[in-house]
Amino acid sequence: MRCTNRRLQVLLQIFLMLVVRTAAVTAQSGALDLTFGSDGFVMTPFAAIQKTSFNSQRTKLKVPIALYPYCFGLYGAVQNDGKIIVICDNRVGYNFGEYIIAMARYEPSGELDTTFGVGGKVTFSSGAERREACVGLEILSDGHIMVSGRSVPLGKTPANSSDGEILLLKYKPDGSPDPGFGENGVKMCKYGHPGDGKFFHRTFKAQPDGRLLVAGGTFTESNKATTSVARFTPDGVLDPAFGNAGRAPVPLPNNGKLVVDDAISLPDGKCLVAGWLHFGKFTLDASTRPFVYSALLCLNGDGSIDTNFGKDGRVAMAMGGLNSFDNRLALQGDGKIIVATKCGPHSASNSGQSIGLFRYLPNGMLDDTFGRGGKVTAYFPRVHAVSEALVLGDGRIAVAGEVEGCFALTLFLPNGAPDVSFGKSGLMTYEPADWAESKANQAARRNKMSDPVSMQVGGALLQKDGKIVIFGSIPLKNSSRVLGMVRINVK
Repeated sequence: MRCTNRRLQVLLQIFLMLVVRTAAVTAQSGALDLTFGSDGFVMTPFAAIQKTSFNSQRTKLKVPIALYPYCFGLYGAVQNDGKIIVICDNRVGYNFGEYIIAMARYEPSGELDTTFGVGGKVTFSSGAERREACVGLEILSDGHIMVSGRSVPLGKTPANSSDGEILLLKYKPDGSPDPGFGENGVKMCKYGHPGDGKFFHRTFKAQPDGRLLVAGGTFTESNKATTSVARFTPDGVLDPAFGNAGRAPVPLPNNGKLVVDDAISLPDGKCLVAGWLHFGKFTLDASTRPFVYSALLCLNGDGSIDTNFGKDGRVAMAMGGLNSFDNRLALQGDGKIIVATKCGPHSASNSGQSIGLFRYLPNGMLDDTFGRGGKVTAYFPRVHAVSEALVLGDGRIAVAGEVEGCFALTLFLPNGAPDVSFGKSGLMTYEPADWAESKANQAARRNKMSDPVSMQVGGALLQKDGKIVIFGSIPLKNSSRVLGMVRINVK
């Protein structure tokens, strides 16, 4: 009897040790939060879409077919109550299928919030003659939800066409359209008048006073590009107090072209626009491709250039001899500006090999107390995208993106050094346990960054408890892509 009791005590002690060890591993920095979704992952499919297919000449075929959709172009936000909203383009195929904007809201646990829309989901399409793609999501101070996107005629591709309109959608907190905004919550607006050029906007932000900023580029008939910012009133009308009747084109010296990646609104009403800058025609041929810089623009609250920022309101910076793409903005509590970027050699591929950081003072000058003269590079093979920069409560900087075809998170200390206590040299990658068929397939996928089976990161969200949610799209074996999320413990 004593022997049996001792065995029970030993077994109980071993069990308790395993529980404590498992809890410690789960809570360690960089570990998936296993209380979120299924084993730390949430994957949300949208229904297959009935559509009429197109041939290569974009001629409509009278053959309705049902195809699995792709989720691309993702944006997200966290509500004050901890609920998470993510929007995406729900597409069939890459170019010529149906484009519908889809939105889902989740409880803090990762389960769909069934009080939102229909079963936690909301979809939008303006009709059979148009196609839409999302550009941004903002939660207003009263809990209403603002979505911006591009709306183009049937046959055009909203993901890369400037021949369309700015789409603004406003929803009540329960996901129903706000009838007091536009036509049942929907507004479409041309950027300007004939002769102003076609506007292709790439980012959307709400200011603290409820006014709405969109930033992108204007393309004229002679194919000259100008960076442009437009501002709308809370009612969705171009703001006459901003620029020229709501529009502020920003010419660049020496015929430079800025491809907008991100924008943020500053506390004093100004706004910053970040992107990649080049001079000359950008081509896929590395031998003729111009060098690509990381660039910032600063606009005053009235749309004029802030000449006290950088050099006449503009900053163009190189990360050594590397090109800089995917520039993402974050603002520190002291007003310093973080720009995270994907850096790579001058080659035919846009894939980077480093994650770079610039830190600027509020006046646009590099902060020489950060890294080396205000710059930091962290080398990682096969960096395909930088999607978000976050400043944590303790001053560390988190960069989310896609590395080796997977969701990835990199942490840097406040001085710019990689946080070596996090993952491998500051980097952690994440993928569902049953996602890849074999290690050989994983290696093949990761060595071919254009392969459509790679995971794609839309962005990242910082929760009040300090945990980070990364969201994006995850490919499945049936050739569809689902909306995917992970939540990460960051200590």
